[in-house]
Amino acid sequence: MQAAAEALSTDGLWSRDDLYVVGAHPGPGVRDAIDHVTHAVGRDRYKVVVDADCGMKCNSSMKFEWWVSDRRRTVCVKMREDFVPRAFYELSDRLGTAAEVKGDKRLFEIFKVTLSARIWAAPLSRNFSVEVIDPPLAPGELPAETLRADYWSDLKSRQPEGVK
Repeated sequence: MQAAAEALSTDGLWSRDDLYVVGAHPGPGVRDAIDHVTHAVGRDRYKVVVDADCGMKCNSSMKFEWWVSDRRRTVCVKMREDFVPRAFYELSDRLGTAAEVKGDKRLFEIFKVTLSARIWAAPLSRNFSVEVIDPPLAPGELPAETLRADYWSDLKSRQPEGVK
C-alpha cells in the first residue's frame, strides 16, 4: 500500500473515501493490513481474486499483486517475482494437509517474519513494480488482467511437484 500511496499521491495525499482495492493475495493478515491503511474492506471496496486451487489461504496458488484505484487513476503493484522463495510456497502448501509435519506452523510464522523484515529493510522500488493503468477501476470492477484465461498460468512454475 505504501508503493500505491506514493504513486497515487503525487498531487496530494490520497483520500481513503475514494480508494478501491483488488488483490490476488487472499491471506487474512494482508486483508487486515490493507483495511488498516485504506479502510476499504470495511466499506466493501475491497475484492480478492483467487485461483480455483487457492482455498482462500496463503499458498502457491496466490499472487502478491494489488490494484488500487482512487477514482482518477489505478495503480498495479506487484511484488518482485523472486522475492518469496519456493520453500515458502512448498511449506504453505503442506499446511493443513496430511503432508504437514511437526514444526511446520512454527516455521511458517518464522518465514513470514523474515519476509516482512526483508520487505521493510529495502527500498520499495527494489521489491515492487508499480504501473499506472488507464482507465481507473470502478468499485466492484476487476482488472482486465485478472479476467484473462491465462492469468493464473504462471503459478505452475513455482508449485512443487504433485501440486496441480
